[in-house]
Amino acid sequence: MSASRRVLPEASSRRGWCPSLARPMPTGDGLIARIHPPLGILTRAQLRAVADAARVFGNGHVDVTARANLQLRGVSEATRPGLVAALDAAGLGDVRADGGPQRLTLTSPLAGLAGEAIDVAGIARAIEAHGIAIAGLPPKTLVLIEGAGLDPAEIAADIHVRAVGPSVAVLGLGEVSGVAWVGTWDAGHVAAAVAWLLSGFAASGQRRVRDLSADARAEMVMALSANGATFAVPSSGGEGGRGALSVDTAPFLPIEAPFGRCTVAMLVRLAQVADDLDTDDIRVSPTRGFVLPVRGPRSQRRGDAAAELAAAGFVTAPDDP
Repeated sequence: MSASRRVLPEASSRRGWCPSLARPMPTGDGLIARIHPPLGILTRAQLRAVADAARVFGNGHVDVTARANLQLRGVSEATRPGLVAALDAAGLGDVRADGGPQRLTLTSPLAGLAGEAIDVAGIARAIEAHGIAIAGLPPKTLVLIEGAGLDPAEIAADIHVRAVGPSVAVLGLGEVSGVAWVGTWDAGHVAAAVAWLLSGFAASGQRRVRDLSADARAEMVMALSANGATFAVPSSGGEGGRGALSVDTAPFLPIEAPFGRCTVAMLVRLAQVADDLDTDDIRVSPTRGFVLPVRGPRSQRRGDAAAELAAAGFVTAPDDP
């Protein structure tokens, strides 16, 4: 799928703040309310709740963002309270009210499916737990965890975690020109090290890690020596843990939403296909689409599922223009 098909019609998140359910953002077609699925994963019931919320409280259009979140469009001040209540009941409500990031980590939608060298999902959960207790984090703070294949490596993150071998990861700080890799850690110490970096960043008052002064960055890195760091960083930043999986035979079905936009009918059909495949972890993808795990006897329905989703309006062919 070409890059142009993955760009949302309006890059609204770049024009203003990071919207949430409690703090939606005004646009030309009403308010945008953003949903932050925990770890980027929805159950079938939650996906249906999103579709229902878009139909009842919005204009029926749902965007998939480059950070694997969902945006409901056409919300109004009159419909917003009902939307918040419905999504809270579905387990998709805001998790903090201090202006900090509703979701701190971004991982591959293949986490747990691609035989990664580190426990990507486990590390993400631990970092989220640490982060929720750190006051003062800017709303766009992002920790990118790579190591499960199809990693969203082009995302501009504040802190990078990348697998470089079995249970070993390298950490990096975001820079204007890329990433400055600062040390390697045993995977069991990664979350604590990231929490230390996040605390230092929150205290700085800056909006992004790339805005920190050289002295501030150096002080943060040196303080990590107590968290199991090894300051022998591979010059390449490490590439371990990236699987070379064939999409045709892998235990998952990736699909994309044209221009990152879904309708209620598309989401309802996606939930029905997930029913047929007996999968209850629908992964939101940074490619502005979804990944459905395909396991067990029902994996034989993979081709039929792809055809049904294509008929519903999703892009299922990797070479689609």
